[in-house]
Amino acid sequence: HLKIQPPQAGEVLPNLSEPWSTMSHDHMFEDPNELWENFNNPETSMLEKAFILFRLARSASMRKNFKEEKFLLESSIDILEALPVSNEVTASIVYHKRMLASTLAYNFEYNDQAVAVLDSAEKLLRPELMTEDKLREAQEYYTDRGFIMGSSRMYEGAVLAFQQAEKFASDLSDETRLPWIQEFLALSYLEAGMLEEAEATANRARAYYLESDRTVDVVDVDAIIGRIWLKAGKAIQARNLLIEVRNAERALRGTSSVRNKMHLAFAELACGDVAKAEKLLLKVRRLNYNSKSGNYEYAFEAGAKLVEIYEASNRKHLADQIRAEDQAVNSRVKGYDDTDDKSNESEELFNAGEIDLALQVNSEDIEKRSDLGDIKGRLKAICNRMKYLSAKDD
Repeated sequence: HLKIQPPQAGEVLPNLSEPWSTMSHDHMFEDPNELWENFNNPETSMLEKAFILFRLARSASMRKNFKEEKFLLESSIDILEALPVSNEVTASIVYHKRMLASTLAYNFEYNDQAVAVLDSAEKLLRPELMTEDKLREAQEYYTDRGFIMGSSRMYEGAVLAFQQAEKFASDLSDETRLPWIQEFLALSYLEAGMLEEAEATANRARAYYLESDRTVDVVDVDAIIGRIWLKAGKAIQARNLLIEVRNAERALRGTSSVRNKMHLAFAELACGDVAKAEKLLLKVRRLNYNSKSGNYEYAFEAGAKLVEIYEASNRKHLADQIRAEDQAVNSRVKGYDDTDDKSNESEELFNAGEIDLALQVNSEDIEKRSDLGDIKGRLKAICNRMKYLSAKDD
């Protein structure tokens, strides 16, 4: 940690209404001991104490101590909510709650809690005042909300949030952020199955980027349009566009993205070229796993499609190998839920004719679901048990 001087009386604290990315990076490396000393100083105001806790939370986040970050953000919000209402206090509460919702969603996967925090912050927004600060605050809030809803797979909620963000960016004539928001609105429409709206929104973003001579961004939007066309059943058009995207990425960035390789593979498969699709999907798995990013979503998605290809072509040994490799990685990824493992294992044993072993694993499954209070899962496991016992009697 870099040592800096503690805040002096009258020092201007960070503007909490601006995004983290635009704030001074010095605040990420402050000495926690000095911050706590200033926090405990009787002359430090309660508002300053809340800001200090926020800065400590950011430091904890940089150290990936998300439990501490969560506690500090909750504490800063408690202080702010106890203060007399003012524009500064209200704006700070909204900002701190946005940060808390982000860590709840992205670092803990507490999606329902994150949305509840966002809901409480939304009540404090006053965009109807039409000041630039209030409109900007609302735009950033709804952008964050869109990302969190999308990461939680609440796509209709993401659509509503990005629609609001688009409106406020338009009111602000923010031609830098407006097309960027429209990109994510288009993706949310796509995931929600609203394909006409997705394409229209993507084309609005594309027009902005084209007019602004932002070629790389045009390529990114074309990748989204390719995905929209693929989902709409326009496989050939999607494949041709995604090939152009790949060529443009290679020229502009030196390589095409793993994500776009995967969607090109899906397009090749939809066009009937299984060999090209298989080659691309294998490359996606290799590149995503070799990135050691800790996020292997593309590898898992590509693996699932490869399993389908191998099973359809009677290459069961390859399907089993892919399935085993992905399961071995997935079970070691943060947030992995093994609730269904026993059910899957008992079914596989039953299908292989190992009924006694299937019954043994099924008993463990029933017990586990009882402990979890999973009534629906327990009933399903009991039904499976009846099926196994019936087969054994036969």
